[in-house]
Amino acid sequence: MTDDASDRPVADGTGVPLTPEELTGRVPDDDTGDDDEMTGHAAVLSVLRAAFAGLTASDDVEILPAEGDDGTDIAVAGDVWTLYLSGWPGPATAFVAVEDEPDEDADPDAVAAAWRSAVPESALAAMTIAELDLEGGLTAALLASGDPLSTSLAAAIRDTTEIKPRP
Repeated sequence: MTDDASDRPVADGTGVPLTPEELTGRVPDDDTGDDDEMTGHAAVLSVLRAAFAGLTASDDVEILPAEGDDGTDIAVAGDVWTLYLSGWPGPATAFVAVEDEPDEDADPDAVAAAWRSAVPESALAAMTIAELDLEGGLTAALLASGDPLSTSLAAAIRDTTEIKPRP
């Protein structure tokens, strides 16, 4: 069930949007003060593996090395969508590709509809977890691409990260 106002899944009968944690079963890292934090590509790969763990376990998503000059590109691939990340630790870029790409001159609603029809809510929730764990790095990388599809997805992820846990 979704909430018409936000297009986010809601708890049955309550109308309250589910948090990314409720959708994925995973809570973002809370910066416990551990000094053994990874950096760069390894850290991003670790974050993505954790955020998408449920989807990779069910074979709905694969996390793969992507073709790139330096061997640090990452692809998170669903059935009809792929999230590409490159350049970590930075400057990082990312973009999303979907099977049915919108026309170059498509209006913003058509662009949003294109990725929304391809990217399931569970994957958007996992991207939200990754965004929180990367402290805004995923959306910054998507925005850096300049691609309308990617910037639309980035805006939705940023909107989703504003969800506060229910009391």
